[in-house]
This record gives sequence, structure tokens and C-alpha cells, in this order.
Amino acid sequence: MNIGTIVTPNIKGQIVIPKKIRDGLNITKNTPLNIRVVDNGIHIHPIAEVITNAEEDKRHRVLLQILKETQGAWANDKEFDKRQKKMRKMEIAATKRMRKTW
Repeated sequence: MNIGTIVTPNIKGQIVIPKKIRDGLNITKNTPLNIRVVDNGIHIHPIAEVITNAEEDKRHRVLLQILKETQGAWANDKEFDKRQKKMRKMEIAATKRMRKTW
């Protein structure tokens, strides 16, 4: 068993993260911490970024707006099949040239 720093909870069950550990992980009074129960222990680690529901909703609205604006941008591209065939021929020719050099 790897023993690190031992702390004791107070009457309310609160513990203090030692200053050396806080400094090493850049934990300040405004740093959100994720606390999870894993097996028979508690894992605590700082969270770099917290996305609130409001921020998430805003991101979704922006993405939906972009999708609406670009919807069907390639729908009227009648040259797509011709370009695909031409690209395929070029790829095959390049592959044959490479085989010859080997």
C-alpha cells in the first residue's frame, strides 16, 4: 500500500487538502474539484473546465444555426461524380507509378 499524506476529517466530515498538494495541483479556492467513490476509496481531482447547462445550450444553438446555414450546400453539385471518377483515376495512376519504382 502506498501511503501519502494522512489527514483526519473533522466533526462534519471535512478534510483539509495540505498546502503542498494544493500548490502542486494548482488548486485555489475557486478550483472546482471532482469527488468520486472508487472501490473502497475516494478520488479527488481538480477540473480544468466546467461547462454549465446554459453554456452547453448556447453551444448547441450555435451548432444548429451553422448546420441550418450550410444545409444543402453541396446538394446542387452536378460535377461531384465526374470529380470523384477523375480523382480515382489519378490515384490509381499514382499507385501504378509507385509500384514501378519499387
